[in-house]
Amino acid sequence: VCEPFVFPQPPMEEGKVEGAVAAPNPATLDVEGLRIAVSSVDAMKHLAGAELGRGYGAGADRLARLAAHCISQRLAYPIFPSPRMAGLPLDVAMAEEKAQISGDVDVLLMPSDLAPLAKAVDASALLPVAVAGDAKAETEASVGGIVPSANSSVLAVNPGRTARGTGGGSYARIMVSAGETP
Repeated sequence: VCEPFVFPQPPMEEGKVEGAVAAPNPATLDVEGLRIAVSSVDAMKHLAGAELGRGYGAGADRLARLAAHCISQRLAYPIFPSPRMAGLPLDVAMAEEKAQISGDVDVLLMPSDLAPLAKAVDASALLPVAVAGDAKAETEASVGGIVPSANSSVLAVNPGRTARGTGGGSYARIMVSAGETP
């Protein structure tokens, strides 16, 4: 819930809901050392309609490949301009800075109308090959000045929607135990 509706969204005012964290959309959260990138925009569905070269990278698993685009580019919404069918009021001036997934993450949590997903994704399969220490190659491997994620294995989770039409939907339950390393 945010006024005005625009993406990326600023956080709600603190204290509106007791026990809730007011975070922007998208956000990168740290839960007991586990870094979680989360966004409510259905980027995977929009990517599915806009993706070219569908057979390239991340194997044959389409949903994992769509999530890998966000991880490898460190963007919660790696489509520009946003497709007309998306109906997404994208604030271009804010998107470059505020739609970034900050730092390496362990979990990418993005609800979508596509099939639910919980899978370790290797986003490095989508990156251009660069030799470590080769500054020119590393610069060429960056996308729009954003350095691709170094964390090649990320748990991509699409919990689905809790309600679909008149029937029930799906959700994900993610449990994090203090002291465990990802």
